[in-house]
Amino acid sequence: MWRHCVAAFGLVLGVCVSLPGADLAKLDRPPVKLPERQTDAAEYCLLVFGPEAAGRVWLMHDGDVLYVDRNGNGDLTEPGERVTANPKYSKPEEGVFYFSAGEIFDGKTTHKDLVVRWLNINHLKDVNGLVKEQLERNPKFRGCWISVDVSMDGYRGTGIGGRVPHMATIDDERGLLQFSPRMEDAPVIHFGGPWQITLAGKDTWRIGRAKEVYLVVGTPGVGPGTTACIAYESVIPAGLAPKLRVTYPANDSTPITKTYELKRRCCQINLYGDVAVPDDVAAGTAKVDVSLESWPGSQVASTTHDVPLLPSPPGPKLEPVSSRLVSKLEHLHPNGSISA
Repeated sequence: MWRHCVAAFGLVLGVCVSLPGADLAKLDRPPVKLPERQTDAAEYCLLVFGPEAAGRVWLMHDGDVLYVDRNGNGDLTEPGERVTANPKYSKPEEGVFYFSAGEIFDGKTTHKDLVVRWLNINHLKDVNGLVKEQLERNPKFRGCWISVDVSMDGYRGTGIGGRVPHMATIDDERGLLQFSPRMEDAPVIHFGGPWQITLAGKDTWRIGRAKEVYLVVGTPGVGPGTTACIAYESVIPAGLAPKLRVTYPANDSTPITKTYELKRRCCQINLYGDVAVPDDVAAGTAKVDVSLESWPGSQVASTTHDVPLLPSPPGPKLEPVSSRLVSKLEHLHPNGSISA
């Protein structure tokens, strides 16, 4: 998920949440009329819209062309549904594509500014274990990003005409977003569905260390990387801050519980803050309950995660200070820190 504005990632082993609305795992997938392929590597993704996922829009990526079932009628061969990659932002020889697909019609509702991108994410392999593993298996792998301004009754966001910007941003706590070569296995992204607050990506914490923890509010989909995050501006009241209730394993038989409030925001979708992991807890798994107070007209479900808790790496060897040292150097960022 998009964090630090360039997505820093870690390791979360589990998430538990119960949301109202459609059961996406049981979503029916009726036959779709497809255009003739231009490559052997065509791949698919299903977008669904609204609280009950009633609006359904198929995407078919085929080389430098993206087919978009704009009116959700299951026919990808109609005029206006073939979108070519923007040459200014695309490098087909590198697998990098930018599709500006415009409007989607969900019955009488119009969603705006659908953008589907495949990005070079090689720069993330040093901060994201999943990206590193994926690129080692397939050096040509590209990260997928999908965004759209969603029309939502009762909400006014910063998107076109007051719509609420939503985005699936390369990864979530379940893994990396990828289209599927088989429609029956295609990932499902739910825009405008019921909300939860969750960890932005996979994470690992270190005993005795402070950790910046990033959260998002959005709707989970089907498959890795399918969480549809909402942009918080003008939607989530500025005074609301999420809370983490963390139960740490202890060296004796009594778990240690701490509560944290994350008061900072960045990058359109991230609610974040510092979690200071105590130095008297045991290595193992921390249970992390994430919650956000609802506000009038909204409901945000809580989530529970299992986060690996590792010992801190050994620190630097301390050496005696020279007797000639009579002052100190002033650092440009005296409150900064270095973390492993």
